[in-house]
Amino acid sequence: MGFTFDSYKRLLQNILDKEYRISDFHNFKNDEKICILRHDVDLSVDSALNIAELENQMGITSTYYVLLNTEFYNLQYTPTCDKIKKIINYNHKIGLHFDAKLYEGADNETLKKALKNEIDLLSNITNIKIESFSIHRPTISQIESNISIDGIINTYSPKFFKEFKYISDSRMRWRESPEDIVNSNKYKQLQILTHPIWYGEKQKNISEILKGFLENRAKETYRNLENNITDLDSVL
Repeated sequence: MGFTFDSYKRLLQNILDKEYRISDFHNFKNDEKICILRHDVDLSVDSALNIAELENQMGITSTYYVLLNTEFYNLQYTPTCDKIKKIINYNHKIGLHFDAKLYEGADNETLKKALKNEIDLLSNITNIKIESFSIHRPTISQIESNISIDGIINTYSPKFFKEFKYISDSRMRWRESPEDIVNSNKYKQLQILTHPIWYGEKQKNISEILKGFLENRAKETYRNLENNITDLDSVL
């Protein structure tokens, strides 16, 4: 499968044609064939918004997991918050992308408290109830520990990670072909994880995408400096 908007649209259409109902992590029990679409927003809210708009045009909703502790975006920065609100207005759900490595060495109770604090903060920022979380770059031990708090779904819990057929495009590489999985009709429950940063109008490799991301970040940093330092060009 390619990493273009058209490729992703074809995958979605194929899922629908195979009579899967696209669901979320709460409302999946009443249909024979279920597909949960999940997006981990590691780097770019702009990329997430692009995928959210594409899905909305197809009448599809999914869940976007955003980081609170990241160098790459700030959810309390008004333009970024406005983009998250657009995603919500497309009827998509927002979940917490929890970076457990920031709490490395913490005991289970401390980790659960940190998770609860981040969920509460994300809920306050977005003005919606946060009902699920995904772990950012999870280790095997983090998955096996099945960290949880009451009423909040862990997308890596055994229910969704083992009972569902789980496939992911992590590091821009599908370990299994999503088209083959869907077309096989072998699995009644699917969880498909994508990272929006990999998708665009044209096919690019991972190096091209990340270099483009860096160039855009440099331009954005320059604009921010220009807004805060008078006669920036003369200083530089």
